[in-house]
Amino acid sequence: MYTGFCDNRRVHRSFIKSWVTEKLFNVRSMIIILNATASLKHIYNEQYIAALLTNDYEHKLKITVDGPVWRTL
Repeated sequence: MYTGFCDNRRVHRSFIKSWVTEKLFNVRSMIIILNATASLKHIYNEQYIAALLTNDYEHKLKITVDGPVWRTL
């Protein structure tokens, strides 16, 4: 069976495959989280701009409760 070297220890191919699979899963999960965060930030920014344009202070207060803390001008 093929063996490789990792941290000066011999490891089996199945271990290498599972380790790589786990790392790829973590990367995919991080990408999904980053995309979701960017989408939420975009939504909050749109809501904040709309509140500024309409002087809707209740809307700004709701954004403060639901997400990032926005400051009134």
